[in-house]
Amino acid sequence: AGGGSLDVPLTVSIWGDDENILVQYELNDESRTYVNAVITLPAVADPVVEEADECENTGSHLVWNIGTINADRPQASINITMNHAVPVTQLEPIMIDFQSPM
Repeated sequence: AGGGSLDVPLTVSIWGDDENILVQYELNDESRTYVNAVITLPAVADPVVEEADECENTGSHLVWNIGTINADRPQASINITMNHAVPVTQLEPIMIDFQSPM
């Protein structure tokens, strides 16, 4: 393995202020396909997500059900609005789950 960013299948970024957070993923190698992709982060401050059809608030976690990540959908993002100020660091740890079909 070369040790570059292509060794990591996805890059996930979280940024924003204390009330408006953007969560984004980017596929590092568009020749790859991943299925059943899910990004899970702690649900703090009763978050509201604009893309509610892709996200589920379980009470303790916010679950972003992405589905398939490939060259047709190499990146996406969700916007989260908090009901009160929350430092971005409270949205950690992030869990990422996906499968690579054979």
